[in-house]
Amino acid sequence: MSRAATCECVFGFLPIGFDNTISEVLGIPVGEESADALARRRKEFLDVGWVNNRYFVSQLHVHPSKIEVIYDERFKASANDRMEVVVCNFKPFYWKKDRKDKEHQVVHPQDGKLEAFLRPLTKKRWWGYKYEDPSIFPFEEMEIIGEKPFTMEADGKMSKEVRVKIKLARQKVEMIVGRDRKF
Repeated sequence: MSRAATCECVFGFLPIGFDNTISEVLGIPVGEESADALARRRKEFLDVGWVNNRYFVSQLHVHPSKIEVIYDERFKASANDRMEVVVCNFKPFYWKKDRKDKEHQVVHPQDGKLEAFLRPLTKKRWWGYKYEDPSIFPFEEMEIIGEKPFTMEADGKMSKEVRVKIKLARQKVEMIVGRDRKF
């Protein structure tokens, strides 16, 4: 679907299986009702991300690494040890502080920005690492620089990188959305 930004056509998302966060954001129900929602052809133009000369539409994930993040060439963010970065577009990023927490962060794929969730890890004695609460930064352009190669996953495609430049693409994807969309 990340190639959708290069062609001028309308895309419909047909959800398969339950617990599908993209269909939830787009407002496309699971099951037979999804065909009805797609047949109504309610269309919207949605943002697309651009990372190292390729598009991504749902989510970009940088696995915990020693990295430095530079936002819109204005300020830097880093952690004492390792940090995880998740950049969201269609697919929201969910986290829980504890088992009872019901907090969800839904992103807006039409706001002209991408959202980055930064989660530093702190060393917890001999038992490994513990995630801190994430910080959320909307941005138009971001650069991630690592001391060593880090693992990045964009729309399911994994790669090893040392420097990544992420920005909002000029192109948009025309998608069929449902009435109950989250934006």
